[in-house]
Amino acid sequence: MESEMSALLSNHTWTLVQRPSHANIVYMKQPPRYVDPAPPTYVCHLRKSLYGHKQAPRAWYHCFAIFIASICFVSNTFDNSLFTYHRGYDTIFLLLYVDDIILIASSASLVHRVISRLSIDFSMTDLGELSYFVGIASSRSSSGLFLSQSSFARDILARACMSTCNSCTTPADTKSKLSSFGTPVSDLTLYRSLAVDRLVSYIDADWAGCPDTRRSTSGIFVFLGVNLVSWSSKRKHVISRSSGEAEYKGVANVVAEAAWLRNLLLELSCPLKRTTIVFCDIVSAVYLASNPIQH
Repeated sequence: MESEMSALLSNHTWTLVQRPSHANIVYMKQPPRYVDPAPPTYVCHLRKSLYGHKQAPRAWYHCFAIFIASICFVSNTFDNSLFTYHRGYDTIFLLLYVDDIILIASSASLVHRVISRLSIDFSMTDLGELSYFVGIASSRSSSGLFLSQSSFARDILARACMSTCNSCTTPADTKSKLSSFGTPVSDLTLYRSLAVDRLVSYIDADWAGCPDTRRSTSGIFVFLGVNLVSWSSKRKHVISRSSGEAEYKGVANVVAEAAWLRNLLLELSCPLKRTTIVFCDIVSAVYLASNPIQH
């Protein structure tokens, strides 16, 4: 699979400037200092979406999706921001994030053809080979594509005034029990920012770990080969009555995540031919998941 993906790593990314016409009817209050004195209570009917308006992202996606479909791209079923093109030996993957695009094609000439076509309808800038995207830095070598968030992590540490702090194995005390009734932090946004030929998944959960609600917290990790591609740590919505039940709920979550990743890879023409393995350290949860009578 690595050789197949390496053949598609002719990467480009751009910034799209033009904003589309709005697909839905949207009204807004008259802006300050531009209120019409004749009908001051009237509202404005927007003929075009405004940057920063809450409907603007949907309008932009709607416009781009219509355009990209007109040139034979297909929206991915499991990730609506991913568009694919397959014609014979030609393959293109186009990932849209707000107004940035990553383009992966099977040949350099195909990349330039897509760029030229997009440039006709959108004002855009070609930034060359992919180097940084959504907080992830990438570097290419003969062995493949290396993705890293070290620069993103350093920026977070700098904002928290922790650049000179010593490193440690884990950034949190693994044995502490945090209460919901503690002293709130002054800046919530700062606190929250601190926070593969085979899929292999790991699941672990505590039981009644929250000192306030007695709900459990589970953590899941999904690896594609040696690469960590998905991870999550989340408190459950309901109370588990046993450690086996808490672990079993975590197994259900990690299996759903693995199924989504398998389907996504299938649509990317990189189907996994080996069974996904899920590791769980509670025997009762393993027996429960293996019993066809239960589900």
